[in-house]
Amino acid sequence: MPPVATLAGASTVLLLFIAGAVLAPWIAVHHPHELASLDLSQSLRPPVGFAGSDWRYPLGTDEQGRDILSGLLYGIRSSLIVALAAVGLALVGGTAAGLVAAGRGGFIDAVLMRLGDIQLAFPAILVAMLIDGVARAVLPGVAQDGRLATLVIIIAIALANWVAYARVVRTAACVELRKDYVAAARLAGARRARIMFAHILPNVIGATLVLASINFATAIMTEATLSFLGVGLPPNSPSLGTMVAIGYDFLFSGEWWLVVLPSLALVALCVSLNLLADRLRDGLDPRLR
Repeated sequence: MPPVATLAGASTVLLLFIAGAVLAPWIAVHHPHELASLDLSQSLRPPVGFAGSDWRYPLGTDEQGRDILSGLLYGIRSSLIVALAAVGLALVGGTAAGLVAAGRGGFIDAVLMRLGDIQLAFPAILVAMLIDGVARAVLPGVAQDGRLATLVIIIAIALANWVAYARVVRTAACVELRKDYVAAARLAGARRARIMFAHILPNVIGATLVLASINFATAIMTEATLSFLGVGLPPNSPSLGTMVAIGYDFLFSGEWWLVVLPSLALVALCVSLNLLADRLRDGLDPRLR
């Protein structure tokens, strides 16, 4: 279990990120992609404390005069929304698939698990890129429509991660099906669906919640990676991955803050989430208390 001071620090960092993301429309100097609010004369301003800085832009500006702090707030907001929706969708879909596989058994169980085995043979990021690429080919407007692109990314990340939930739930459900309370429910006339969702699900959901908390940071990194590669959120949508990709082009010309600050924000967000996920895992597992 991480030290108490470390957990307190992780909680504080995460709360600050969430508060900044929620309050971004009021805290940010401007929306980073509203062209009318940009001022090219303020481009490439360094953070406060360095020569040429401007107190109006405490973390500096990029090559188009966009405020870095505003970009971080909106980028974190996008990351949290995508991760929350993708993890929730993968959790629901994977849990349902695992319960069906354990409850039905036989051919259905074999098909679902073999599909999962095939998918696990490929890295999740490649699966997400494949799904995103197919969606862009079928729906050409994805590249320009920020909302549609966000939906595609959410679905792609969820489909790339449902297998882990399905396997965990199936394994736990198979154990629960052999217990006496399930036999009693069958003798009482309970149907299979009721047994699986009313009796088995409450006893296996704890493991999936721990997995979801761990995968939350993974989903954020996946979205940032896709955006960094240019196949995630469109350029007119705030994203930490896009900010890192743009900043990388200026790294060796001296504008280090363009890539360092969004990278640090991404690392801090994921580390704080992982630390809190470890604490949740320890709290739900009596063997680790």
